[in-house]
Amino acid sequence: MLNIRPFKKGFDEDIFVSIFNAVFGDYDDIRSITLEEMKKMEESPSFNTDGMFIAEWKGETAGMVNAYIDKLREEKKGFIQWLGVLPKFRGKEIAKKLVEKALKSLKERGMKVAETWAQTDRKGCLHIFENFGFKQARTTSMMKTNLHFIPSSIGENKEITIREAQLKDDNEICILKQAEQRSFQRTLQLQTKTN
Repeated sequence: MLNIRPFKKGFDEDIFVSIFNAVFGDYDDIRSITLEEMKKMEESPSFNTDGMFIAEWKGETAGMVNAYIDKLREEKKGFIQWLGVLPKFRGKEIAKKLVEKALKSLKERGMKVAETWAQTDRKGCLHIFENFGFKQARTTSMMKTNLHFIPSSIGENKEITIREAQLKDDNEICILKQAEQRSFQRTLQLQTKTN
């Protein structure tokens, strides 16, 4: 009944987009994506389909997951991203099997730790991750402001220059990844060992 297969680049992009939009469409901070945006994502040097999987239930597309490894990261840490099951297929333990497949994929590729995230109101998702040994490492708050009320007299540091990142430059991508990792070392949500 359930088949979990690897994502096929050049074939599964529209499936990814449809699942992504259906599963994450009600999040305030995530907007729908287009097929063109998905194809643009694939052009990024940090994009990798090695750990992406599609779940099919009786031949119908049912869900997806990404067992992502950041190639520039030195520590043996992988990430479970984009776990999603279409509403009509929920309650069949598909999400559980997708997490199991993702963890196995990360372990097979040498990872020692796995991290993921879930909104605190997604009790079912949190429960699945907790059953695999994930522990909450942090919670975050999403904040909003009205752009009409941004203070204009907050001061300016004239010693800092802000420029657009050059994302086609591998060295600059490496610097950005390292800066992100150092900045958010202690701001991870759910973590478990893969062995």
